[in-house]
Amino acid sequence: MELKLARLQDFLRARYPAELHLSLKEIEEIICGRLPAPAARPRWWVGPLDPGQERHERAWREVGYAAAMSGLALIVTFRPQPNGPDERIIWRDLKEMVFPSDEKPSRDRSRSPWRDRPHRQRAH
Repeated sequence: MELKLARLQDFLRARYPAELHLSLKEIEEIICGRLPAPAARPRWWVGPLDPGQERHERAWREVGYAAAMSGLALIVTFRPQPNGPDERIIWRDLKEMVFPSDEKPSRDRSRSPWRDRPHRQRAH
């Protein structure tokens, strides 16, 4: 399911900040697969009922959208949020570009370039 949601996320990211109205069929074409059965219910598009459930709604929230489904028409509306995409995701993506998965940044603070820098004295 994660790969499918990544496809939906890419689709939405490319169209931000447009408001989009997509049928379930159109979404299935975008993700190149079938949506899970609960996706036919409006509640699924808002988010999970239990905190332990899969966080599928991150696919649209991370790129700055909220989703709502009209129950009878089976149309999902993706509405851009005023605060835009989640900045944590932008930084995660940027970090992945700078430090590919096999090359994580060092957490060793002793190797900081600022460690040996002389401290400025404050004027009193």
